Amino acid sequence: MRREVLLSVVFLAACRGENAVPRASVAPLARPYRPPADGHLTERQVQAYVAARKSRPATEKSDAAEVDVFDGRRGSDEYLWVRQKVLEAQMRIDEREADRREIEIDRKTAASLRGAAAASGDPATKQSLARQAADLERRAADLERLLRRGLPGEDPANDGLVGRYRRQIQSAERARP
Repeated sequence: MRREVLLSVVFLAACRGENAVPRASVAPLARPYRPPADGHLTERQVQAYVAARKSRPATEKSDAAEVDVFDGRRGSDEYLWVRQKVLEAQMRIDEREADRREIEIDRKTAASLRGAAAASGDPATKQSLARQAADLERRAADLERLLRRGLPGEDPANDGLVGRYRRQIQSAERARP
């Protein structure tokens, strides 16, 4: 009888193992990254971002490799936040540079128009060229005031930090497919 009970227990255990629902291996959830309230990047984050951008093999098309390299402790949430802040800062830096070039072009064009107006013998042409030159000077002055005040959404701390690492970021971008 003992033998039958023992065989029954073994049989039930074996049957139970066949019908049991296999447990999926679940990776522990990473704590979500909470960006700082002031929205400022740190130097460590920008350095990690540059390293992550450089690390991805040329054949790799996804951002997964960059996320893994960026910061194993925090994962993709922080990487994506840093990438967004870096891209925003780069766009503002590019916009300011374009505005400065536009100011320079407007001033050179205005000077050229004033020279042409002075050389013209026709009063109507002189007046038209002088008006165009004044419009360009006014536009250049308005752009300069805007740049001094700051662009909408400007973040001087992030822009300055990204500006210091700009060459490294661009170098990492050029190395990508």
